Amino acid sequence: NVGLHCAFQRRSDAAYAELRRRVAAGAVGAPRSIRCVFRDHPTPAEAFLLGGGGDVYHDLATHDIDFALALARDAFGGGDAVAHAPDEVYAVGSSSTPALAAAAVHDAATVVVTWRQRGGLVATFDLSRSSAYGGRAET
Repeated sequence: NVGLHCAFQRRSDAAYAELRRRVAAGAVGAPRSIRCVFRDHPTPAEAFLLGGGGDVYHDLATHDIDFALALARDAFGGGDAVAHAPDEVYAVGSSSTPALAAAAVHDAATVVVTWRQRGGLVATFDLSRSSAYGGRAET
């Protein structure tokens, strides 16, 4: 049998699951920071980006945000995502073409989101739709 996830695929990724297991077991100590990096390659077509598939914050960041919240829950006593939600969030991004800029589609390297959670945990999400050197995902 093969599991199917239509959304948060990091929940089923073996390496991510192992990291969650180790954090929950206390094997790595209490996390002080989480850094997530994602690079998309090849860059999706401009028509896709303009047609609703290009919102980096909803299409890419959501996967790493889901995982970072899960790590926080595992490390700091469970509960729901709201209990571990950030109390400060900063985001900046850029667009690679005038058409994407006019539509507020931030596809260019790099979109950076940083947050601080209660208790001091800081998470940084470094995301790009246009990586020249190939795809990449890491936490």
